Amino acid sequence: MISSLAKFGSINVPASIDGASISDLTATYESGKELSFGFDVLLETDARDVTISVLLRMTKNGATWAKAFEGLVVAGDLEFDVTFSQDATEKSFFAGLKPGGAGELSLSDLLKHFVDDPNGVIPSVTVSLQEAFVSYTKSNTPNAKGTVLFGVSVGADMTFSDLPLVGPMLNGQSIGVDSVMFTYATARLSLPDIRKLNLSIPDTRPKLPEIDVTGGVSLALKMAFGQLKQYMSLPVAEQAPPASSGAPAPAPAKPPAEGKWFSVNKRMGPLSIDRVGVNLKDSKLIFGLDASVAVGPLTLILEEMTLGSPLSNFAPEFGLRGFGLEYASGPVSISGFFLRNPAIDEYFGAALIKTSQITLKAVGAYAMTKDGPSFYLYAYLGYPIGGPAFFFVEGLAAGFGFNRSVRVPAIENVNTFPLVAIAVGDKPFADVASEMATGNYIPINPGKIFLAIGVRFTTFKQLDSFLLIIATFGDSFRLDLLGLSKLVVPAPVPGQAAVKTPLAQVELAIKATFAPDEGFIGVQAQLTKNSYILSKDCTLTGGFAFFTWFKGSAYEGDFVVSIGGYHPQFKRPSHYPVVPRLGLNWNITSEINIKGEMYFALTPAFVMAGGRLEATFRSGGLKAWFIIGADFLIGWKPFSYDARMYLSLGVSSTFWFFGKHTVSFDIGADLHIWGPEFSGTAYIDLGIVDFTVEFGSGASQTVNPIPYDEFEKTFLPAKNVATVSVTSGLLKEVTQGSDTIWVVNPKEFLLSTDSPIPTKKVSGPSMTVAKTAFGIGTVGVANNDLDTIHTVTIKKGSDTFTQEFTYEPITKSYPAALWGNKLKPGKDDKPLLITGLQSGVKIKAKPPADPDQMGFLDQDEFEFQTLTIPGAFAVGEGFVLANPAVAAVTVPSSNALRNQLLGSLGFDPATDFETGGENAFAFTENPVAGSY
Repeated sequence: MISSLAKFGSINVPASIDGASISDLTATYESGKELSFGFDVLLETDARDVTISVLLRMTKNGATWAKAFEGLVVAGDLEFDVTFSQDATEKSFFAGLKPGGAGELSLSDLLKHFVDDPNGVIPSVTVSLQEAFVSYTKSNTPNAKGTVLFGVSVGADMTFSDLPLVGPMLNGQSIGVDSVMFTYATARLSLPDIRKLNLSIPDTRPKLPEIDVTGGVSLALKMAFGQLKQYMSLPVAEQAPPASSGAPAPAPAKPPAEGKWFSVNKRMGPLSIDRVGVNLKDSKLIFGLDASVAVGPLTLILEEMTLGSPLSNFAPEFGLRGFGLEYASGPVSISGFFLRNPAIDEYFGAALIKTSQITLKAVGAYAMTKDGPSFYLYAYLGYPIGGPAFFFVEGLAAGFGFNRSVRVPAIENVNTFPLVAIAVGDKPFADVASEMATGNYIPINPGKIFLAIGVRFTTFKQLDSFLLIIATFGDSFRLDLLGLSKLVVPAPVPGQAAVKTPLAQVELAIKATFAPDEGFIGVQAQLTKNSYILSKDCTLTGGFAFFTWFKGSAYEGDFVVSIGGYHPQFKRPSHYPVVPRLGLNWNITSEINIKGEMYFALTPAFVMAGGRLEATFRSGGLKAWFIIGADFLIGWKPFSYDARMYLSLGVSSTFWFFGKHTVSFDIGADLHIWGPEFSGTAYIDLGIVDFTVEFGSGASQTVNPIPYDEFEKTFLPAKNVATVSVTSGLLKEVTQGSDTIWVVNPKEFLLSTDSPIPTKKVSGPSMTVAKTAFGIGTVGVANNDLDTIHTVTIKKGSDTFTQEFTYEPITKSYPAALWGNKLKPGKDDKPLLITGLQSGVKIKAKPPADPDQMGFLDQDEFEFQTLTIPGAFAVGEGFVLANPAVAAVTVPSSNALRNQLLGSLGFDPATDFETGGENAFAFTENPVAGSY
């Protein structure tokens, strides 16, 4: 049919559609001007069939007729001009986007006009369309189906030549992406197929990248490395095979997370390119480069330098995963690396500087946050500086952080904490640097600044120690100390082989914290797992802790001192430290084991101490053991003690005789004593018989209260039970004799009272005490039987000025062992502190009242005043001075100021006030002095 229509106009029909079936035939004729036939040609493919709108057109041009064979493929709002192949062995065509059809659109929306996508493998990438084409190829062999290749060229021309650092080193050569094209093929096309297809593409159209095209969606790039052009392909999604009837569709293949990298190994001047990579992520095309720059003895290594841009609009973005540096010249070598942590957008770095004598290890990090730059640098210099034998300095450490804080480790992790491990050197520096790169140890903390100073030293060449002090500033102040001390006996001698197994090795971790704003002081020390004596099988354990809490803490007034932990039945409060037992565990042989442990602890309620020794022998089915131990619990005033001591010895044998059997024999004793007076019971178990023995005075375990005067002498200060201090506004103290006079700023003046006795009532100021439920348990005084009064009196001479001040309560925590209602607290009693009891009063002067109008001024105060001076002089009776010149005595400058003041107040100085004295006077009269 197509050939018949073409013959009508003497038009040559392309072989690619000759013999194809047509539909929707239309014809138009304009007499003497134009004759045209229009129809649709359906071409079968491996996916969705493609419809081409074909137009046979004959147009009269003067005396001749112009003949044209045109094709058009429509995809939504886009139109593609078709160029047909003349190859008789296959049917093919190329359809290029008509001019003016470029724009921003979704790739999946465009491709759905040409291919089916039942499994959703085509990405919904929004691209800035510059060029697009559709090609069709079908062999004339029987049962062959055509293959559709769709291509989209996007605007993503990127080059590293414009970047700092790298660009100037390229000497005008180009490194980057020349062209970017998305392709979608319904089946694989080999390189010869692509080259054959390129021959049919007009020279005005972009050619296909000369690489194998896989089925599905791919990203084809034309890379430029100076004069070298190279094509690269990145699979974006593979076309899944059609699902069988009734079977669920397979999951779509997903693109690689980090793209695809290609080895290049090309050198361009000082720049050496190891590999390049390309990635499509979040509708962004990212081009990567691994390279190094060598300038003399310095080599700069660039790790995954990237240049990317969204495909919808060209907006280049620069990125760098990390960079390293290497320097070697003479005796000096430097190696370091900075790596970006994308989780917190931070660059972390570590460097090692070596000479023939010194080694400097440094770590640091930098990040830009919404609060400004955040960075830190920490370095350790391992070089013997010298000093006395007991403090011979082997190295120094220093660090500084801005918008950073140090996350101080728990005591059991001090020996592995990176800032300590860098100096101690038990770990490879590279491993420590990798740990620091996680950002878990010195995190970003806006508003915080820290300063760290450390020193490593030896004591008589026996004890190797490192101490690090960390001061943190900002909205609060905190001081932390971390330390590690190691004793090895015999001590290793430099230059000689170390003893295979030292006689003893003791490693002690130290941690101390002073946080005044948190109301906390804590000191801890603990043996690490590296501690042993005589043999590595004889391990040492143990720890020490002193914690106290003061104003600013929820546990104000509480404290604990512990060596080796607590009584077994003591329920440790959550804010108390965990302290391991002080002891040893020795596997002497595979048959004999000895364990020993001790502890001591002091809390606001108890003193506790104890220990345990255990030995075990095992050989085959035979086992023998003995256990001895003691636990003491000592109460505060009134003094009381409760102790249990135990002993167990035994032997057992396991044998097989018509089955497994065990025969055992053990004896033991359990001693319980208490007092005062000394009393107790003993339980004896001899295996075949057991009995209990009572001894001592037989005193009751009930504790008797102590007299108040004993309580007062023991727990209250001998004088100054109530104290007064200036907590704000004090300028200076002046001593006059035995008195101390405070000079204060009245605006900031704040006076505080305090007492070790909590109060139930305040006398003087009108104030309600919030919490009054307490007693004196050790004296046997319960809450309802106790009254405490805190009296505040402010006097000047004999006058009282209580109403001229404001008052606020001061509260804190008191030990329940002293001010609770129980005579003898139980070891499981909680709380150990009674919180919120009033200990004093804050006293502050009331601000002066603001006047609502100006005060009254008495006019008489501004009148001319005269004063007669009797007996001043006497010349003689009746003597009168002739023609006296007498006037009021005034000071001109003062007079002018007086008149100005009176005028501003509404007075007329000339008429409202007398301004002069007498005109004349006799010497026989007493003189008169005048003043204003």
